[in-house]
Amino acid sequence: MSALLLAVALAAVPGDTTQLVTTWVADDDASHGLLQRWERHSASEWVAVGGVVPVRLGRHGVAWGRGLHQGVEPTKVEGDGRAPMGLFWLGTAFHDPPDRAPASGWPTHPVTLRDLWVEDPAHPAYNTHVRVPDDRAMTPWEVDQRMRLGDPAHRLKVVVAHNVDPPVPGQGSAIFLHIWRRDGAAPTAGCTALPAPELEELVGWLDPAARPVYALLTSSGWGTWGGRWGLPTWVDPGSSRPSESP
Repeated sequence: MSALLLAVALAAVPGDTTQLVTTWVADDDASHGLLQRWERHSASEWVAVGGVVPVRLGRHGVAWGRGLHQGVEPTKVEGDGRAPMGLFWLGTAFHDPPDRAPASGWPTHPVTLRDLWVEDPAHPAYNTHVRVPDDRAMTPWEVDQRMRLGDPAHRLKVVVAHNVDPPVPGQGSAIFLHIWRRDGAAPTAGCTALPAPELEELVGWLDPAARPVYALLTSSGWGTWGGRWGLPTWVDPGSSRPSESP
């Protein structure tokens, strides 16, 4: 096995993670996927939670991201319209006031006109959440970086920790699980979008003590990496057989 393949194979769902969210997508160019929640009740057994949920992904499909795994190509870049594949921590849930915060123990943050998510690769705060102090006027650049307040698709969203610790300029920013548009008729710019009731249920289910992880893989990627990473067996919807890990 090459050094690169070995590095990716050594990635795994952390042993103390007991909640997992997975998305299966047919191939690199597909923008439709299927999401499933899981809980781990023993060292190796994953149990499905709830039903399979249809999702929309990047308008140009998917590409490898930067997360708990180590990168392989093709690698996501800023503005490519692809959702990042791999293993990722899940982060804070952001929600629009005056909607109440989700009924959850998961960390949440109400979005205001002073909350930014920096998508400018040239800025030191690239791919991070920034809160502009209340005691000064916002600059035009800050206004341009505002999080989407009042957008129904971003009324509730959960951070997917792609390209963090530290962010690499130009390798993608602002990746979330969020509400889909037009009942799933529209793809995303690189996020994973799902129906509002299912996202609300997901946020209510997330538990910080379970250290939840998000996994997004193509069908072939699931066969190559799923077993090595400790993921549950996923049934390919186009087949009656589970995906096999080598």
